[in-house]
Amino acid sequence: GIGKTPAAALGSVRKKPTDSDIEKLVSIFEKKNIRNFFYIGGNDSAETANLVSEGAKSIGYEMKAFHIPKTIDIDLLETDHCPGYGSAARFVAHAFQGDERDVIIFSPVVAEGLSSKAEYFLTQQGNIFNVAITRARAALLVVGDKGEILRRKIPFLYEFAKFVDGHEQDKVKPREHILPPDFPIVANPERVSDWEVYLFRQMREVGIDCIPQYAEGKYTLDFACLTNKGKLNIEVDGERYHRNWTGEHCRYDQIRNERLIGDGWDVMRFWVPEIRDDTERCVSKIKEWFRDH
Repeated sequence: GIGKTPAAALGSVRKKPTDSDIEKLVSIFEKKNIRNFFYIGGNDSAETANLVSEGAKSIGYEMKAFHIPKTIDIDLLETDHCPGYGSAARFVAHAFQGDERDVIIFSPVVAEGLSSKAEYFLTQQGNIFNVAITRARAALLVVGDKGEILRRKIPFLYEFAKFVDGHEQDKVKPREHILPPDFPIVANPERVSDWEVYLFRQMREVGIDCIPQYAEGKYTLDFACLTNKGKLNIEVDGERYHRNWTGEHCRYDQIRNERLIGDGWDVMRFWVPEIRDDTERCVSKIKEWFRDH
C-alpha cells in the first residue's frame, strides 16, 4: 500500500542540530533503512548534511547525505549554478518590463571566470536586455567589465560595448530647465519643481499673490506672501527630501523655521502628497492666513 511505496517528504526546520539530534536522526535512518538523505538550504544546511554524513560513518552505517543549495545561495564554495537561479533572474528581468525609472543601474554580469552555462543563458536574453536599457528616463548607469564583454562577444552585449566605446568622448550638455510662461522669472529655475508651479497656479486662481524664490537673509523661500500685517513663507517639500538617511534636512528646516519665525514670519510647509491629494485644503489654509492678515 501507500505505506510501502517509495516516496519523498519535504519538511522545514530552522534548528541547528546538536550531537544528540544527529545521533537520533542517524538511528532513525538506520531503522528505516534510509540510504540517501537530501537536504535543501543554505550554508548551515550544508553543514548539517555533513554532520549527518559524519554521524553515519561514526556508527558504521552506510548512507549518503546530499546538500542541495537553494536559489539565492550562489556564493557557496564550489557552487557553479544553483537550480532555479536562471529562472529567478529571468523573473526579475521580466518584472521590470515596461516599468520606467528615472535612473536604472544595469550590470551585464559578465566577468572573468563566467561559466559556460551562464554565458549560454546570457546569449538567449537579447530582448530582455533591450527592455532593461531602454526604460531609463534620465540616466542609465552600466557597471561591468567592458573588456571581458568585448572578448567574449555575446552578440547584443558586444554591440552595446562597441557603441559605448564610440561615444565615450561625447559630452552631454545639461538640459535647460524651462519654466512655463505664466510662472515668474526666478534666479534659479532649475530648483523649481513641477509641484511648486502647480501650487502657484492654484493660488493665483483664487487671487493669492506670492513671490517665488524670495531671498530672506541667507535663505531662499519657495514662496513669500507679504501683507501690511504679516509675512508668510510657503514651502513645498518632497518626501525624499525629508526621509534621507541622516534626517539632516529635517533638522536644517527646523532651525530655519525657528529663525524665520523669530524674524516675524509665519511658515507653512506642504508635502507633495498633501498638494496632490488635497489641493483644496492646502489652498484654503493659505487663504485663511490672508483673512487674518
